[in-house]
Amino acid sequence: MQALKAELPDTEVLGVTVLTSLKQADTEEMFGANMADSVMKFALLAEVAGVDGFICAPTDIAFIQSVVSRPMTFNTPAIRPTWAIVPNDDQNPDRIMTPTKAIQAGASRIVVGRPIVLAKDPYEAAMRTIEEIAAAMAQSS
Repeated sequence: MQALKAELPDTEVLGVTVLTSLKQADTEEMFGANMADSVMKFALLAEVAGVDGFICAPTDIAFIQSVVSRPMTFNTPAIRPTWAIVPNDDQNPDRIMTPTKAIQAGASRIVVGRPIVLAKDPYEAAMRTIEEIAAAMAQSS
């Protein structure tokens, strides 16, 4: 991460903490630590490396903000609009949020994938999502 940031100083480089699909047992097995300790470890490593922000679960934003010492961006996958039900969704339901909740939590950018891509009418799904985001942005202003 340090080498990448040094090579591309004007490019926003993001570090990944713990994938949103992982559960507590997964992090203990993979990283030998609980979810919070794993998120903290990866966040601190990324901060030391000089990255500009994180790709993280929206539920982790407040915790990461409490352990890093400088402002960073938060780019959050696992966003599920209020209307979205995704069949066979592999996301950990404990780590997902609606666009409104993610924006309120401090997300800089949100990633909405499956609810749009898997919709019968992706355009309509995208427009509904944009409306939900616009309403959240208006509330936070």
